[in-house]
Amino acid sequence: MINDLFNEKFENNYKISVTDNEIYNQFLMYMFFSLNKSLIIVTPTLNEANKLYLNLNSVLKNVYIFPDDDYLTKKAIAVSPELTLMRMKFLNNINQKENSILICHTNSFLKKLPLKTKLESRKVKLSLNQEIDRDNLVSELEEIGYKRESLVTNTGEYSVRGFVIDVFPIFENHPIRIEFFDTVIDEIKYFDENTQ
Repeated sequence: MINDLFNEKFENNYKISVTDNEIYNQFLMYMFFSLNKSLIIVTPTLNEANKLYLNLNSVLKNVYIFPDDDYLTKKAIAVSPELTLMRMKFLNNINQKENSILICHTNSFLKKLPLKTKLESRKVKLSLNQEIDRDNLVSELEEIGYKRESLVTNTGEYSVRGFVIDVFPIFENHPIRIEFFDTVIDEIKYFDENTQ
């Protein structure tokens, strides 16, 4: 009986319009698994995108949301680090080999996004014993959107104290401490953001 309910061919980019309920979520999961492809779902509002993300993320691991915080930034001065993290995860997972569900709402869908190659070229890769100019690293962190703070406590922040740079990368659970000996990276280690 359930197969009859979902026995529909999804070819030539069918557009499906149903209400927000459990059947809709089950239908999306059925499409995801039966098509064996990534899905991009566009909702009318950020609220609906968040609801759908929370529902699907509770049962699937490869679900990402691309929120737009223009409304928030008009009301509050600062950009939300949580929304920035969600957007970066979304962009990082477009065109991955593993299938995923990408959710956005109309405002974020209409935004012009950077090319994948440009995103890849902006990644900062560091290793032990690498020779690097500390000031250039700080400038690069600023250019890609990291915010300088006296102490690093949140994703997207960095701090500089002499020959030590703390960075909280967007895809990590804890910040990283980079210690220099002159212009050479002497040590890279995680640290607890609460105790420093």
